[in-house]
Amino acid sequence: MPGRSSFRAGLVASFVAAACCGAVARAVEPLAHFQCYRTESDARVDRTVTLTDQFGQIEARIEELYRICNPTDMNNQAPGAAALPEHLTEYTIRKLSGHVPLQRVSVTNQFGTFVLETGHNPPPRSILVPSAVSATSPAPPPPTPGAGSHFTCYHVHRQPGLVNEPVELEDEIGTQSFNTRLADELCLPAKVDDEDVVDTDAPLVCYVLVRRGERPVSRTVHAADLFGSSAVQLLTAFRQVVCVPSTMVVLP
Repeated sequence: MPGRSSFRAGLVASFVAAACCGAVARAVEPLAHFQCYRTESDARVDRTVTLTDQFGQIEARIEELYRICNPTDMNNQAPGAAALPEHLTEYTIRKLSGHVPLQRVSVTNQFGTFVLETGHNPPPRSILVPSAVSATSPAPPPPTPGAGSHFTCYHVHRQPGLVNEPVELEDEIGTQSFNTRLADELCLPAKVDDEDVVDTDAPLVCYVLVRRGERPVSRTVHAADLFGSSAVQLLTAFRQVVCVPSTMVVLP
């Protein structure tokens, strides 16, 4: 594996090439917020991929469908976001080889500017994959390659720890009320094998939410992505997750 400086130079070059040639131009600006639901599904993947992001490169095995993330309007900031076709499916992964060093970053989004650390288990623990989701069977065709970025997601600790902000989220399931709690994941645009990142996609910071008010009924949807398609039950639990586009600076 190349050194950290050469890796970053290569990743920057890949971003420049994408912007230059238009091969991975994004149809919708900017990247949406996403509300993520734990799932119940028989979907299993046994595929080995190379994952490359700003922090490093690993070889990993894609394992289990973990969450589905719906495009979401937060606090009426993006009316109509719930109707966007872009979704993300989250899979757990297991590192097979490679190394990602511990990282400390400054992140800025609508909740402010704060520091995140990748903690004691730095390899990414999951991957977000562009997907298509329908309430009816069969599942729609998966997104075309380059329609959106994949993301590698790292468990993080925030300094200071708590974010306590009331939010109203509207997605295709309906309007739901939550309080934000902890920053739980930092998700970076990533290459999966040779498929490039989308040059306009920003990192996502994903927060644990605690529900306020009524819980919608869990429901079954049909999802498709590059790893396959399946029927999936979305669990409208007491705790949910919202992922927020953010800017990021790596700290020394």
